[in-house]
Amino acid sequence: MARGLYAGGKVGDCRGETMKRTLITLILCLASAAVRAAVGGAVPDPVKVLPILDVEMRGPAICRAADGYYYLTGMTPGGVSLWRSKDMKTWDALGRVWPEEVLSSELHHIKGTFYIPYAQANKICGLLRSKTGRAEGPYEDLGRITPAGSSPSLFADDDGAVYWVMDEGWIARMKDDLTGLAERPRLILAKPEPTIGTSPQYVGRRGAFLFKRKGVYCLTAADWSGRTGYPVDDTFVATATNVYGPYDYRFLMVAHGGETTVFDDGKDNWFCTMAGTDVRAAFHHRPVIVPLTWTKNALRFNGKVGREFPWKAQHIITERGCWAEMRPFSDHHFRDPWFTTRANSEGYIFASGSLTDDRDAEKLILYRFKAADTADIGRGAKKPEQKTVLTFEQLPWLDVENRRKLGINEWGKPGLTPFFMDAKPFIMNGRLYVSFALYDIKGKPQTLDSGKTFISGSCMIRSANDTWDGPWEILDRTELYHFFSPEPGPDGRYYHRGAPLPEPFPGPMQKFERRKPLHLPTMPVDGAAVSTEGWAGGDLRYCPLFGNWHLTGGPTAGPTVPFNIVMYTTSYDESHAWSESGERDGPYPRPHIIPHVGSGNYFFDDRGRCWHSYFGDDDTGPWFCRLGIVPLKVEKHGRQIHLDIADEWPKD
Repeated sequence: MARGLYAGGKVGDCRGETMKRTLITLILCLASAAVRAAVGGAVPDPVKVLPILDVEMRGPAICRAADGYYYLTGMTPGGVSLWRSKDMKTWDALGRVWPEEVLSSELHHIKGTFYIPYAQANKICGLLRSKTGRAEGPYEDLGRITPAGSSPSLFADDDGAVYWVMDEGWIARMKDDLTGLAERPRLILAKPEPTIGTSPQYVGRRGAFLFKRKGVYCLTAADWSGRTGYPVDDTFVATATNVYGPYDYRFLMVAHGGETTVFDDGKDNWFCTMAGTDVRAAFHHRPVIVPLTWTKNALRFNGKVGREFPWKAQHIITERGCWAEMRPFSDHHFRDPWFTTRANSEGYIFASGSLTDDRDAEKLILYRFKAADTADIGRGAKKPEQKTVLTFEQLPWLDVENRRKLGINEWGKPGLTPFFMDAKPFIMNGRLYVSFALYDIKGKPQTLDSGKTFISGSCMIRSANDTWDGPWEILDRTELYHFFSPEPGPDGRYYHRGAPLPEPFPGPMQKFERRKPLHLPTMPVDGAAVSTEGWAGGDLRYCPLFGNWHLTGGPTAGPTVPFNIVMYTTSYDESHAWSESGERDGPYPRPHIIPHVGSGNYFFDDRGRCWHSYFGDDDTGPWFCRLGIVPLKVEKHGRQIHLDIADEWPKD
């Protein structure tokens, strides 16, 4: 197995010996941790889930029986194997309970005995029953239940009725002796989301599992999508108050969870199983327990959550990469980070962005840290310095009084915010600059006194040197334009979005040429990418270290959705494509994805290692709207540079 794909010991085989692994502390304490941080508050430290056994396994399933034990079954080479645990930490191997390899092997404790619904390669689904009432068996085959299917399951309701559940969400009540179906199967459909053009009505494509909590039925199922630019196998859930429905919208329950079983500890602490089946999962084919929490508020951009549903808290990491080592720079709410791509003459990297915390209102704040300390800064071992370099009151063109007044939504929501937005520090010709924007309200005037002062616009400030000590000079205001950050090209001139800056620079910003970005490569709207424009905020830049031009942007990958309407099945990523000719005009191939990093940029530390900014604008990254950084791994393929999240944190 490739290094870094899962956390644990060596890959082993099932030999029947007692297997022990301590489940990390996330089992109980993290399940109850806050899943959504308010503006201006701490977020939980990311924690990566670990396999509970070092055994190759597909389809791990856990049930809690009346004897107080948790029983784990899974498909291992040679058949169905069984383990038992009292605490979900130490697991005792009970051997192989069925000698044939099957496609599914959940264990259920129903009516005083154990059952294993199974599927064979020829798609016939059947049911095994313990002859002794013990989980170890031996088991007898009750024969075929359905002539087709690949992932059958059982559900026992409070009234004693038992249901056969399988695949996309087919369900049928069973005979009292469980030897067959008492009715025709029917397909459970989820409520379609009207704001999503391609919203699926099914909960998932396979592995349907049904359970009940506090009178609410929860149907989970697995579905593949291109949420991170690569095929990922996620777990979705929909809820209802009747076993047959109607079911509410489907929601993402566990990123990379795939087919799952859900169980509790008798104290309303809930968990699910996963094995890791896609290329971005934290591990491959190992049994893992993921703690769940119940929420109505997990979806930031969708207010239609009617009932609580189970959800993997954001800080619990099930994805490949060194996400669990990251720590935010501070507890301040933050968006759209930007770093100077290289250190200044004193060895400092500078950063800023959209300063959206109430404590940062009307302040333009810079962060700085030594490039040599980048790894320690990113994992929280050291903290960056910060400094306010500008305030609203210091801007001579800003009508501060009216901007504050109109922030009370006098012109409609959201009004004029009190924040510096899209602040981008950059070093040019030995001097430190910061560009920024003060957002307007679309369709409303930017001046209330015929141009003497303005309530919105873009601007730059410039230090007398390449440090933040200044003194700072305020340059011209221009109309709202918030993607300004020039980079040197191969000819020594500075470019912005592929357009050369006028010389000498800076002149009046009103004369700056706003060249439109090149036509972007066609991106399919099939789950592999979503933005109808291709990329949001696309940029064309030259990278001296890699010696090539590249297109970058922040697409929202996942089902086709209006931007910032529903993010619960999407991932706010960055795309990048490098010129195949080495020239500015390309051509450019279909881009590659760096997951979750969204709007931002990459930079280099003192050792030439590549890092990327991170703030978090989806429900599947390690936190939401806090400033941080993550290391990248770099692979060169001719002129193409593949950037992705590093599997391990750099060692200094």
